[in-house]
Amino acid sequence: MIGIMGAMQVEIDELLKYVDVIEEIENNGFSLVHGMLSGKEVMVGRSGVGGVYASMTMTQMLERYPIDAVINIGTAGGLKKEEQVLDVIISDQLVKHDMDTETVFGSPLGFHEKNHLVYQTDKNLQNKAKEIMTKMSDSRVIIGNIVSGDKFICKEEDICYITKYFPSAYCADMEAACIAQVCDFYHVPFVVVRSLSDIVLNEGNEMQFEEYVQKASARSALFVKELVKTL
Repeated sequence: MIGIMGAMQVEIDELLKYVDVIEEIENNGFSLVHGMLSGKEVMVGRSGVGGVYASMTMTQMLERYPIDAVINIGTAGGLKKEEQVLDVIISDQLVKHDMDTETVFGSPLGFHEKNHLVYQTDKNLQNKAKEIMTKMSDSRVIIGNIVSGDKFICKEEDICYITKYFPSAYCADMEAACIAQVCDFYHVPFVVVRSLSDIVLNEGNEMQFEEYVQKASARSALFVKELVKTL
């Protein structure tokens, strides 16, 4: 069974357009949908926005169901000047930008081997996603690092902080690194697919997000539909 997780209802609604629903499951506020997608059995979850909700929902899914692989879908804010809205980022490494454990645990900030809070995407899932999405998309498809934290990145001080300590990051969201951490704990392979809804370096990127979140969600859903066929 393949687990698919999204944070916002708009992200899940776009994906469910392609799912033959078998059962809708509500458990202590967590929403899961059991169904068939591209001929494969899937469990689709809406976590809610933020790392805590994402971690709780992902844990519920992995504890209760025989999940063989996880695909995390959704949107993110691009961190590079050359990026454009609706570019696709496929995860390589992931880390929380708002978790600074250097003083206590000796894990310096950044994407490097000394930081044990960096999580690695499954290479097989990563390569399949890249191959499929490159064929489907007229936008750029990039394998790159992702940072997550419980804030919408639009303030200059947040942008400067991330670009200083995580210069290789291509996008920022709120949930991906938390989902990666849970999957790593349960030894379940995962990949994160993010369609850029805004570029954080652009003035007024929060307005850009509102304009493009629907299109970005629709694009992510279509990509995942095709990716699931290969698993």
